[in-house]
Amino acid sequence: MPLPDPFSTNARFQRGDFTGLRTAGICFTANAFPLPDSAGQVRPVHGDFLAVLDDWRACDDDGERIDSAGAPGVKPADTQAFEFADPLGRRTYGADGAWVDLEDVTIATGERLRFFWKFISPLQGRYNDFALFLAYPDGDVTAPRQPVRTPLAQMSDPARNTLFDTDWCVSVWEPLGGFTGTLRWLVSNGERRGANDRPPGPTARRRFSTPSTLLLDAIEIE
Repeated sequence: MPLPDPFSTNARFQRGDFTGLRTAGICFTANAFPLPDSAGQVRPVHGDFLAVLDDWRACDDDGERIDSAGAPGVKPADTQAFEFADPLGRRTYGADGAWVDLEDVTIATGERLRFFWKFISPLQGRYNDFALFLAYPDGDVTAPRQPVRTPLAQMSDPARNTLFDTDWCVSVWEPLGGFTGTLRWLVSNGERRGANDRPPGPTARRRFSTPSTLLLDAIEIE
């Protein structure tokens, strides 16, 4: 099945905007995006634009959030509803970040969704920022938030935290029996806690201020 209109004509962000997507938090497009410590620039996979979800640069020397030059005046989205467990039973809890939703997606049996992504999270001690790819059957975004991969990337996993590498990552998802619903790509500040520790309360979550970034490009069904 083709991607839903009008995103079908903007799947490589060739319009330089988010036509066909719903955004939450700091989201903008750019011709290139810098890595920390002058490690280089990430260029689009195809064409002139890539999508930027949240902005690791938008903080002061103390790690507190400031305005993003790419989306001035836009506040982060609340991501406290998102969490996941690692194989050792520890849990990572979200605080704030950004996401984009692609609604009314149909992937037929035997088809695959492919997308390019890059997660950039400057090292932040005990915190564990993360990126998720989520699928909501029938478009019900109030349903349990089960990531397709748990998670797509996280700060504490060097292989998936690609902050000093200009190359893109690519993911392919072939849902068994097909899929109809909403897809979400999300990036969040987060903190990992032990299996027996209490979740962070609102005061603790407000300390998760240093943002990370998720880049997206070339979303296709094949």
